[in-house]
Amino acid sequence: MKYMIHSCNKRLWYVEEYLIPSMIRQGIPREDIIVWNDNDNIGCLKSWYNSCLYIKENEDLELGMWHLQDDICICKDFYTRTKEVPNNINIRCGFVTSKFNPNGKWNKGLQPIGLGWMSFPCIYIPNKYMSEFLFWFDTTVIKDGKFKKQYDTGKMDDFFFYKYIRQLHHEIKSMNITPCLVDHIDYLIGGSTLFDRKGKQNRAFYFDDGYLVDELAEKLKDRR
Repeated sequence: MKYMIHSCNKRLWYVEEYLIPSMIRQGIPREDIIVWNDNDNIGCLKSWYNSCLYIKENEDLELGMWHLQDDICICKDFYTRTKEVPNNINIRCGFVTSKFNPNGKWNKGLQPIGLGWMSFPCIYIPNKYMSEFLFWFDTTVIKDGKFKKQYDTGKMDDFFFYKYIRQLHHEIKSMNITPCLVDHIDYLIGGSTLFDRKGKQNRAFYFDDGYLVDELAEKLKDRR
């Protein structure tokens, strides 16, 4: 099983000093962790696009991988729960918050893809969908000019992926995993890099290992 961490220069210190070591301690081989960092500050949308291109050109399209963002804390049994994927068709969502799923957060377990959680902090995606997303994006967004308002933000990578997957693969399922596999801890490492959330904490709605976040907060005191 492989894991891709989508990061930016502002957060790379946290990824290298805290997130990756926490994954390795659970037994994840370092060679199975890909850090996709936006070195040139091109923005999360273009960086996401480039990561899809990397997967298309370098990874087995019959397999898949977990995609993580750079502002999470993993649960105590993250590796055990993520390395066993029963099939390579469905999307698997390891995070949900009330902010972006106020009603949908109650949709636990196997659901139609349209009821899948907004789970970009932690989501398993079969590689073939990442490859196909490139063609959809190039034709629908770049060539046809749809969703221009969203495209011009240079952000909203999750918006575009969910648009694609729900349009072209409405027949597949989303496994909405509880308890959540990760918690969202951007407030501990400088807040959001994309939006002004005015200090609000968009925590995982289901997370059993809050003590790990408390321990992380103690470790990070000297870095803030």
